[in-house]
Amino acid sequence: MNRYLISTLSCALFLSLTISESNAGEILKCEKRTKPAVSRISVQGEDLTPGAMYTATVSSGNYSAFALTAADVAGVVNVDFNSNPNDILAGKTAINPQFIGSEVDLVITDALGNRVIETSAVCKTK
Repeated sequence: MNRYLISTLSCALFLSLTISESNAGEILKCEKRTKPAVSRISVQGEDLTPGAMYTATVSSGNYSAFALTAADVAGVVNVDFNSNPNDILAGKTAINPQFIGSEVDLVITDALGNRVIETSAVCKTK
């Protein structure tokens, strides 16, 4: 019985890690513009606990920023980071226009500090 349970859990863990890797582009999107200098990062975390609080932390090079948010009723967290003043006024989390180097790292943690999503993405440059 224990071998079956361990085997099933190991298989489930492997599948969840594989799914997280293959969906990395859907979880984290980023764009860097040079003229004018603008950095944009969009985060969408799924399969989280509805109503629970999460912290999304993005980093690139020497820059780091975070946003606190709650998952919606479907267990989805959406966070946008942006350096455009109009987008910041519209509710996006402010970041420096030079925030993005070539890639961005993302860590989403729950209220206890457990890492629930961790991924990175190479950013588009326009």
